[in-house]
Amino acid sequence: MKITLAKFEGEAKLPESLATCLEYALLWAEEENNSADLLRLCAAAIGVGLDHLAMLPKYKPQKQKIPEYGYIVLERLLNQNVRPPEIFNAGTQILTSMAKRIPSSEASEDAKNFLASPEEGS
Repeated sequence: MKITLAKFEGEAKLPESLATCLEYALLWAEEENNSADLLRLCAAAIGVGLDHLAMLPKYKPQKQKIPEYGYIVLERLLNQNVRPPEIFNAGTQILTSMAKRIPSSEASEDAKNFLASPEEGS
C-alpha cells in the first residue's frame, strides 16, 4: 500500500508475522480514546510497515513493547517534519490492513483441525 509522509511517498508492507498483526490490531482496539497512545501506535505501525526500507528503527517484539517502539519512531518522524495528521492517516491505513490479515471466525471453522492426530482421521 502506498503511504505519504511529508516529502516521502513509498510502499508500506505488512509484517509476515500474523502474531505481530494481531498484537497491533488488539492494541488499536484499546487505544481509540487516547490520542497520545494512538499516535504512538500509528507511528509504530509505520515503522513496521516501512521496515523493508530500513529507514526507521527496527521493531523487536521480544525486546520492546509496542508503545515504547512507537515513541522512538514518533520522535524520528516528528524530527523529519512529518505532521501528526499524516502519522494518523498512514498508521491507520497500515493498522487496518494488519487487522484484515487476521483469520476470521468463518475462516477458522473452515480450516482443517491441525491439532488432530493422524490416528483420529483428521
